[in-house]
Amino acid sequence: MGENKICIRVKFSEEILSQRLNYVLNFIENHPLCINRLTFHTGVEAQNDIVLNYGCQGSDSIFMPANLFLFTDKVKTPVKLYTNKYLWKDGVIYDISEVLNDGLNNFFENSQVGFDVFETIFFHLSRIEEIWMENSCKESGYWMREDDLLLIRENIYDVPVVDHLVVALMQVMGIYPQEKLTEFVLTHDIDKIYKYNSIVDGMKADIWPVIFRKSLIDGFKNLYYFVKVWLGRLKDPYDSFHFLLNKENFWKEKIIFFMAGGKSNFDLFDKFYQRDFHEILEIANYNGYITGLHPSYYSGSDETMFLKEIEFLEGHCGHEVVHSRQHWLRFFHNITPSMLEKYDIKTDHTLGYARNIGFRCGTGFEFNLYHFEDERPYVFKSRPLIIMDSALIHYCREDMDRFSQILEDFLSKNLSNTCITFNFHNSTFDYTLGERKKIEKIYLKMIDKVKEQFLLTNKIA
Repeated sequence: MGENKICIRVKFSEEILSQRLNYVLNFIENHPLCINRLTFHTGVEAQNDIVLNYGCQGSDSIFMPANLFLFTDKVKTPVKLYTNKYLWKDGVIYDISEVLNDGLNNFFENSQVGFDVFETIFFHLSRIEEIWMENSCKESGYWMREDDLLLIRENIYDVPVVDHLVVALMQVMGIYPQEKLTEFVLTHDIDKIYKYNSIVDGMKADIWPVIFRKSLIDGFKNLYYFVKVWLGRLKDPYDSFHFLLNKENFWKEKIIFFMAGGKSNFDLFDKFYQRDFHEILEIANYNGYITGLHPSYYSGSDETMFLKEIEFLEGHCGHEVVHSRQHWLRFFHNITPSMLEKYDIKTDHTLGYARNIGFRCGTGFEFNLYHFEDERPYVFKSRPLIIMDSALIHYCREDMDRFSQILEDFLSKNLSNTCITFNFHNSTFDYTLGERKKIEKIYLKMIDKVKEQFLLTNKIA
């Protein structure tokens, strides 16, 4: 144990489900802001221990109330949950509660923590909110509509509430972590490699704006671009790889996710994809990318399909594939995690918003999801997706000036004490679609911002 590591003994009543409490304590202890700074235990008290009485009163120690809402094997589905604001230092942190309090509360006063931090963290990480959701909250019968998620409803999804809670709890314990500049991960989902693979593709692109946008002008524009590409006078609208695949090494990690199968209309894996796959893989490898699997639309609940796609991609890459992100972010909490664990996925990158940008799980850092049936953490890591291009485009309704401003504001708000994972598709830069030409400039500006942060980090170090 390092000389600066503080030992905290957590005393708790027998009513509390210890597996869930230990899950949270392990997350905090291994959080990037806490590593080598503290350790928790629930055993016999040692001389220099800080004692945290969790749900049980004690003298000369810190007290935290225990809700016994989630740390019990008799969890009831709440009618509705709220967040209450608590003042701490120069900012605000949030609990989860079935009761909405008036005004602001103090987070720590008279040796007492204002709310159950452990259950709050468990709520966000375990995704119990999505597991117990009512049928009325489901979208397409599979997952909760984003507008029904607590952080979206309470409009606090644009800050890492869990990471902020970890810092606040450390400070209560007398540990003041040095501010850690945000790390960045760059990823790309390759749903379709080129737009115009055939005359049929060209005709589909021409007809689409006429049917769905009721615009003959856009239809003729697409026909014009298709002819230009077909004659070799323009690059394909999806061929953005020369600037998309960034060669710089200032990223925490760079991952490219390839399709490897699929049977739905949303899966664009075909003979043309297989024809061009190796070309893009070679460029990605040259630029220092890790290869990951982008499982098809139905594979998140179909084990046979999932295994077949892993085997296909590994066979063509020539190495083990341990990263994944589900297509359309389709994640079935009672099925998908067990499948990922069974087939040795080390890190999944699915959990993020499809129509917003922000922290779906309350943190930007990797963590383990919770296996409720076995009452244990899953073995694989979940790395939250924070910013996806298509989500921001949807949110901005194709207004690229607004896209740029919201992206810039979000990054400025989260420059420390978290990790931000980006997902940009090659197809996002399709110059045939409205203002999409502007996104290349926005993307490159974003990369410059990340580089500036990296250089600042190294300067501080």
